[in-house]
Parts: sequence; structure tokens; C-alpha cells
Amino acid sequence: TSIQPYYPPPQPPQRSGASVGLIIGIVAVVVVLFVLGMFALFGVLAYLRVSRAAAMSGPTPVATTWAAPAPTATATSALTETYASPNGLVTAHYPSDWAAKSVDTGTLTITRNLSDGTDELVYVAGIENPITNDVNELARVLMVTQTKTIEATGEKWIETSRSHTPCFKSYPGLRVEGTFRAGGTQEKLRMCFVLRKNRAYVTKTMVPEIHETVDLPLLESMVDATDLK
Repeated sequence: TSIQPYYPPPQPPQRSGASVGLIIGIVAVVVVLFVLGMFALFGVLAYLRVSRAAAMSGPTPVATTWAAPAPTATATSALTETYASPNGLVTAHYPSDWAAKSVDTGTLTITRNLSDGTDELVYVAGIENPITNDVNELARVLMVTQTKTIEATGEKWIETSRSHTPCFKSYPGLRVEGTFRAGGTQEKLRMCFVLRKNRAYVTKTMVPEIHETVDLPLLESMVDATDLK
């Protein structure tokens, strides 16, 4: 047998400095990207938290003026209901969504409540043997109590007009108009006073100013439809 020559095992190749630098560079880039990614993630989370908090808190509410809905009844509403005063001097005619009642033997009030919490009123009265035969004096006397009642609540009656004009559609009389506040609502009040033989007739319409344009024609049509005896 022949003897084979001995060859020592090959040594592993030495790593070059360039390879080590490349690896270190790659590791550094990965670390930097990781750090930047974490910052980005924290930034997104912070943004989402702030956005959620803002959405939950919402903007500060701003006070707005609520516009009351217009009543469904109009000046053309059918006056289907009838109600007479106990003394028979006045008989009222009004729509079905209004309610009438006797205040005394000669006085009726017809009212309805509106959806915004306000109400409207028609008042008609027939008085036997009135205290005076002067319509101006009649108005003054009857308005004294009304003015005192308004002033007792801390409010003020403000007369805006006065004129001699037909009342109850065709009877000569004295009309007085004015405003006052009741329960925070500005009210428009229109009154008419009539002297006829030995009787006095009085009517009042009260409507919130915010409803006056739409509703006052209806209230006036109810007054005009009142039967006087």
C-alpha cells in the first residue's frame, strides 16, 4: 500500500472589515426604523385619543331661539261650536279646538293652548244696566282692574292705540290696544267697548305677539261672529 500524503483541513475564510461594517449598518437601520415606527405609532394613538375626546366632548352648545310652530287653525277655521252666557246677552261661536266657559252670568272666555306652551283667549261679555252711558268712561272703569292685575305681577300695561271704530263687526264702539308681559311672553291685547240701549258689550282678544300675524284674524272672526241680544 502506498502512503497518502497528509493535507491539513482548510481554514475558514477570514471576515473582512467591510462585511462587519455592512452588518452593523443593517442593524443600525433596523433599530432606527423600529424607533421611528414606535414614534409614529405613539403619534397615531395620541391623535386618535385626542380626536375621540374631542368627539365625545363636542363643541360648546350655542343658545338658539326656538321658533314656535304655527298653529294649525287659521282664520278660515269653521266656527262649529256655540256657547251662550247664562244671562243670554252674548253667544259665542268658535272652532272645535277651543274651549269655552262662563266666568259669571254675563261673561264668557274661549281659549286654546298652543304647542309652545302659550295660549290665546277671546273674551265676550254682555252687561245689563252698565254703570255709565259714556263709552270712554266705560272703558276707563273696566280697564282699571285689568291694569292693577297686570301691575301686581310686576309687569306693565302699555297702551298702543285708541280709536272709535266698529266692534263686534258692525256696532259703533271704542277700541283700545296694548301690550304686556305674562309668564315671560309678550302679549297683544285688543279690547272693544260698546254701549247699546241699556246694555254694555265688551270683547277682548289676547294673543302672544309671536303668533299675532297668523292667529289674530281667527280671533277677530270669532268676535265678529258673536251674537248680541
